[in-house]
Amino acid sequence: MIAHGLILIGGGEHARVVADAAKSQPDAWELLGFVYPQPCPELTARFGVPQLANDDAALALAAQTQRRIE
Repeated sequence: MIAHGLILIGGGEHARVVADAAKSQPDAWELLGFVYPQPCPELTARFGVPQLANDDAALALAAQTQRRIE
């Protein structure tokens, strides 16, 4: 089974719940990062994923990941 790349939109409590769920199923999901306009060091540290600066950075990461999987 190939894990699907996941980029979260947001950095609040709901994002943490979704990240927890994704991390609990590593064969199904690869948490790539999250987009949030304000600093969110807790989410970055807790899940070891980068905070993406904006939507363009998320799209670039998604495109890069898609090429890697193919």
